[in-house]
Amino acid sequence: MSILADVLDFELNPNNKFLTLNFIVVLPPNKDYKPGTKYRINIKEQHLCFVEVIQSKIMYLDEIISAGYNYLDYGLESKLYIQHLSSQYSGKKWWNKKDVEKETRMNVVWFKKITQLNLFDNNELFTS
Repeated sequence: MSILADVLDFELNPNNKFLTLNFIVVLPPNKDYKPGTKYRINIKEQHLCFVEVIQSKIMYLDEIISAGYNYLDYGLESKLYIQHLSSQYSGKKWWNKKDVEKETRMNVVWFKKITQLNLFDNNELFTS
């Protein structure tokens, strides 16, 4: 099966979330993720699966944390989650360093898996 899709590259598979059928990813707010759009998920430049966007919503970090999405995204409590995101994004223009939780917006994207490779070949690469 061949699916034409943009690629989303990740270095980690936090919570092994990419092994589930449905999951969320909190991403920078500078791209629009439209429902029905298909993506190819790569971990460490290796293809893992194809997914489809179910919905996306721009939210402030304090809203993301209040909804518990920090646990679904990375399995981290709020302070560690913000530290993690800061280490990734603090140099970006859209990252608000003054009041990170109340002023920084991120894109919460809900995905549904379409296909996945056979994990029994090399599953150590895709699990955290």
